[in-house]
Amino acid sequence: MNFLDVRTIIVGHIVTDAVCTVVLVALWIQNRKRFAGTGHWLGDFVLQTAAPALVVVRGSVPDWLSMTFANTLAILGGVVGYIGLTRFAGKKSAQVHNYVLLAVFAAVHAYFVYIRPNLAARNIEMALALFIICFQCVWLILRRVEHSMRRLMREVGLVFGIFCLVSLIRIVVIPITPPSGNDFFQSGLYDTLVLLS
Repeated sequence: MNFLDVRTIIVGHIVTDAVCTVVLVALWIQNRKRFAGTGHWLGDFVLQTAAPALVVVRGSVPDWLSMTFANTLAILGGVVGYIGLTRFAGKKSAQVHNYVLLAVFAAVHAYFVYIRPNLAARNIEMALALFIICFQCVWLILRRVEHSMRRLMREVGLVFGIFCLVSLIRIVVIPITPPSGNDFFQSGLYDTLVLLS
């Protein structure tokens, strides 16, 4: 039995993201002319707040909205946040591969929701997409930016590195101990702890 309720954790996540969004609105208003990329960070957090809000209302809205669209919004938010980091760091970066990632993610996610329902496959796909995006952030911060900027962004790179590690662990653990059903809200303790992370 899981003593942590997934829906409650997601509501806490929404509240945290909403607070971060409000803070980013203030930062964007103050710094939009001084620092490139802050508008993208704001967009990222708006998407990261909307995505779990759609997930938590599952059952009240159509499945395509609370499952496929919501998870695609989360990945889109990651891409938008990465674009913000590249602009903040002053590095040009083509995004075609990320748009392909987004399209493939949405299609594969829809397949594992409607054609062959499989929560484990959706969780692995989500972890893989997040790993790809977070790894790009780590690579940008630790390898592509100038040394002086790298010192400024080192802690951010560390956080993205931890996200990469959590995603890799999920990719390995999920096939070993797959969820017992297809109901995300009945996830086991492991997936619930991943949500907390």
